[in-house]
Amino acid sequence: MAATYFALGILALIAYLVVGVVIPVVTSKLSGDNSINFRSKSGEMASFVLDSLRGLSEILQYGQGEKRLDQMNKKSDDLSKYEEKLSAPLVAITLSQTQLFSF
Repeated sequence: MAATYFALGILALIAYLVVGVVIPVVTSKLSGDNSINFRSKSGEMASFVLDSLRGLSEILQYGQGEKRLDQMNKKSDDLSKYEEKLSAPLVAITLSQTQLFSF
């Protein structure tokens, strides 16, 4: 009985190490510059949205709402492209490890 608990404890330790250490390191290596680009584009998008909110009265006053919306949609599309590049390897690795350790 004790041997079973010990074996399950070792299996749990391996699972935690894979999920907590191996997967983050591997996905970081696979993402390369995409993660840096994603963070950069995400920051640009946040700044753009805040600038739009702060200048909302001027945007409406000068009839620039459609132009600002088009710019926001383009920035959102650009951000989505980087997000897709980042999420594919992470999802594949995480799902495979979840299946491996869920017996």
